[in-house]
Amino acid sequence: MAIRALAVALIVAISGIFFHYYIRLRVLEHTPLVVIPGKWVWVECRTLPFAAIIEEVRVSGIMVSVVAPLPTELRCDELGITAQGDNKYFLPIRTVLGLQIDDHRVWFNPYSM
Repeated sequence: MAIRALAVALIVAISGIFFHYYIRLRVLEHTPLVVIPGKWVWVECRTLPFAAIIEEVRVSGIMVSVVAPLPTELRCDELGITAQGDNKYFLPIRTVLGLQIDDHRVWFNPYSM
């Protein structure tokens, strides 16, 4: 009985994580929003919040296209942020603190860097 309860709790926890980190981000694909980088991205890469559109959601991160030119390039190899083409970047999930639309936070990452 205890094993069954533990299995159910584990399935519920994994489903919640999957919903928060994958399904909710998939809903935001192709929507203009502001990406709020995590604290270490601000410090290590000197990247402030920026306007972008989520092009693709992967299990390990999101592919964004940058709407407006950034003061510096977003690429930051130290933290795994890579350039994927013209104004397109891959951001590992851990590097994103949150996403907002019109000053309303629509997604947050409690485990960002």
